[in-house]
Amino acid sequence: MATGLPVDPPNSGFADLAILELSAFPNPTGGILVQAVVENQGNLDTLNGFFTDLYVDHIPTGSGDYTGSLRFWVNDPIAASATVTLTTVITNLPSQSSAYIQSSSLINETVGTLYAQADSAGAIGEPNETDNIYSSGIDVCLATTDAYESDDTAGTASIISLGQTQTHNFDRPGDYDWRKFSAQASRVYELRTYSLDINSDTYLYLYDTDHTTLLASNDDYGGSLASQIEWTAPADGIYYVLVQHWNPNVGGCGTKYDLTLSYALSNKLYLPLIQK
Repeated sequence: MATGLPVDPPNSGFADLAILELSAFPNPTGGILVQAVVENQGNLDTLNGFFTDLYVDHIPTGSGDYTGSLRFWVNDPIAASATVTLTTVITNLPSQSSAYIQSSSLINETVGTLYAQADSAGAIGEPNETDNIYSSGIDVCLATTDAYESDDTAGTASIISLGQTQTHNFDRPGDYDWRKFSAQASRVYELRTYSLDINSDTYLYLYDTDHTTLLASNDDYGGSLASQIEWTAPADGIYYVLVQHWNPNVGGCGTKYDLTLSYALSNKLYLPLIQK
């Protein structure tokens, strides 16, 4: 080195990564949106990039532990006191580590607990790595779609037959369930939802043959969160039914419901009772 040139002093201080928050929300297009907030709480840039891993049903023990790792993020170096927010969408959980709730309608609901670890490969020299691990855990649940998807539009609606019961769910926020059925003029029909799961709250709509003109609707029937419509068909034709959740921000696990179509009681003929 030439005499007289300035020499920068060596870097002093240290980087200190910490996971401040791990959260999960229903994703509008399906699955669960997971968000991790990582901060460099030290007084020195990390200098190196690093990995942050997301785990299911396993609390990581430190760098080099990838057991149960579900996703990982690749992070650029973080300056001192800087914060980054990491996001990913989870659409399934590994079956070997999660609990399955199997329904008779083939709607699977899978539960698990998520944890996270910053600098999972140990690339950053830190005096304290205990705060790299988010060990509180957040519980998540993923629901598969019902057997009648995709039925989000009137154009993709399939038939519900007279006397048939169908089991649906709102697998994501804003999910629409469209059905259609054949009706005869002057017959009185009953459409209803029942057997609502813990997070289900149905809103029922009946549309004309043009699938645009609203003929009837019902939210809460008989003091429950279920819905029911009794209606007389004005003419022969194919009519449309839409079922949606009362709250467009709710979807996923616990939103199953049954839908059935039948003749209303007013169609029945009662014979007089003759006593001797």
